[in-house]
Amino acid sequence: MVLIPNLDERNRQKRIIMSGWKRQADSAQTLMKYPDSITKSSYIRCPEAGGMCNRMLCLILVFLLQIFSIQPMATAQQSVTKSRRDEPRITKTGDFKGTGIVRDIERGVIVIENETGVQQRYKIQDADEDGISIGGMPLQVPALIQTNGTLKAELLEKGMYVEFSARVNESGEFEHPLEHLRVVSPKKHALKLDIETRQPGEEFANCRVVGRVSHISKRDENFKLLLEVTRAKPAVRGHISVLVSKDAKFSIREENLNRILPGDTVEYFKGISLSNGQRLIVTIKVRMSADRKKTTLSFHDQLEQKFSHLSDRPVKPRRVRNEHFILHTDISDRSAKILLAKLKRTYTRLFRYFGRQPRDAIECYVVADISQWEKSDQIPASAMGKIAEGTGLTTFSRVTGYPKSIVYSCDDHGVVQHEAVHAFCNLAYGSCGPVWFAEGMAELGLYWRPDELDVQIEPVVIDFLTESRRKKLDEIIAPNQRTGDSWEAYAWRWALCHLMSSNKNYAKKFKRLGVDMMSGEEASFEASFQKDMNRIAFEYDQFIRNFNNGYRVDLCVWDWSIKPKPLVVDEQVKVSVLAKSGWQATPIKIQKGTTYEFVDSGKSKWKIREHGAPLSASGDSLGNGQLVGAIFKDYKLSKPIELGARGSFRAPASGQLFLRCREKWTALDDNDGKVVVHIRRKPRKK
Repeated sequence: MVLIPNLDERNRQKRIIMSGWKRQADSAQTLMKYPDSITKSSYIRCPEAGGMCNRMLCLILVFLLQIFSIQPMATAQQSVTKSRRDEPRITKTGDFKGTGIVRDIERGVIVIENETGVQQRYKIQDADEDGISIGGMPLQVPALIQTNGTLKAELLEKGMYVEFSARVNESGEFEHPLEHLRVVSPKKHALKLDIETRQPGEEFANCRVVGRVSHISKRDENFKLLLEVTRAKPAVRGHISVLVSKDAKFSIREENLNRILPGDTVEYFKGISLSNGQRLIVTIKVRMSADRKKTTLSFHDQLEQKFSHLSDRPVKPRRVRNEHFILHTDISDRSAKILLAKLKRTYTRLFRYFGRQPRDAIECYVVADISQWEKSDQIPASAMGKIAEGTGLTTFSRVTGYPKSIVYSCDDHGVVQHEAVHAFCNLAYGSCGPVWFAEGMAELGLYWRPDELDVQIEPVVIDFLTESRRKKLDEIIAPNQRTGDSWEAYAWRWALCHLMSSNKNYAKKFKRLGVDMMSGEEASFEASFQKDMNRIAFEYDQFIRNFNNGYRVDLCVWDWSIKPKPLVVDEQVKVSVLAKSGWQATPIKIQKGTTYEFVDSGKSKWKIREHGAPLSASGDSLGNGQLVGAIFKDYKLSKPIELGARGSFRAPASGQLFLRCREKWTALDDNDGKVVVHIRRKPRKK
């Protein structure tokens, strides 16, 4: 039997980084109020992570105490100083506030352009995020968030809860089409149909409605909503129809950033500046722009809306299923449906990638209230222990040659998804392969989204990968690793698997390698990529150096096929450079100390935003969209060379010339067009 502990998307911060770090951060907040209570016993030791928890709690305490100017007792300060040693201290350096426009938003980060046109990147913890990374440290600093907007009725969606006041008759017909509605949360509002007593001689009576939109259709120029409401006259079957004017608007107000898009207005924000250069928002108010294509953006929120008619109350253990999964669970009906939808997506993506699937449905035990399962013999003791810790595991065995793999997990959806990848591989191939591949692919399977190729992971993981010492390939793929070793190890494995599965230079061979390893064949990364190790190491280094949420490996693939040669006197080369790609190889071998001239032909232009203005190789006034170059030699890339539409440069080194459109590495996917550049050696003066 193989027991496979798990690492997952949402629990990475609250469990893997530092088991119980969320509870410790809460303790740190308590100690902020009562600093005299800080003693050596305040530091919590985690048996799984050894001294890691002591150290991480010290870092959190130092950060919070310094920011809020609270001095701990000498004993605690001595412990903190000793644990940090030569690490830089992060302190508060000032406050800021302002207004502006959202220019970019991703997990843990928002970019705001102020009234002078300057864009600034800020850290921010959203309401549904477990933490945020400051200087590589996981912290709980949730922002006070208020978002609001008034949107067109055409943006109403099925599953939304809407509230309005109107006048209705005994037949359930409303006096006038609605001109205004309010979208509300099903967690805070119950279905309602309250009708006041009809006045003598009047056909219509005032009513107040909270209904769930179950269907939307067009009626002439207006919209017709079919709403689920409480059973009462005239909605004896729990449904009522209402017309909504074509010019109607609905308001929406929430306490998270889930619906915020670039272009929305930041009416107010404030926060603190830190000594490491980062800025942290603690309060923000954003108004949603009416210019949008849809209201609900994330897959999870869409599922919440789709199944909003189901109860979110805890239930007794029972069995629910779809075509690929059987859940034995006590989670709510709504949560079960959402989880099954997520698991189906993960399963579909795995099947598309590997081309094979298990013969039978995958069995999962998903536990919300462990007390309901303690007297049951369905879950082994080892699994109960993991569930109690807020994690999970996957068992694998063979009964008379027939593979059997079962998932045991807490009720966190990310944990279940991660473990389900292990079960899928066990049942389809007989194993998950070596630890680096098994855990890397489980993380990758967790993050995969249909038809979306960009990176979307927890900000704390990004900060760790980009700011810490870079692990070498041979360290990541080393044999005899153990599963569940550390969240850092899982992060490096994810990074390698994401790169290899998304990069066309290696993707086919990497998939074949994975299948061979899971099937028990004699196969290894070193043997499969023996001739490519230097290339992979270089592309891996470029990925770690440049990636963030939104980064697409497929747009940044290195072209190794073009062999450069030096330019002879009077030779001119024409090169097309795409806006939507990363560094692009040219056939030019640059010679150190030689001057080269270049000019944009002007025959074509590129755009760095979907609806942006066409630009030449000069870019815009801020340098965005400008043509830049770099020199590649011996698997090293020089610093960027400023080019533009016309000019010359003296080569700082010898090597192959690469060109690209200057743009954020995470924003290439909406670029379009190309520029055609002519390059030659500068002629010698006669």
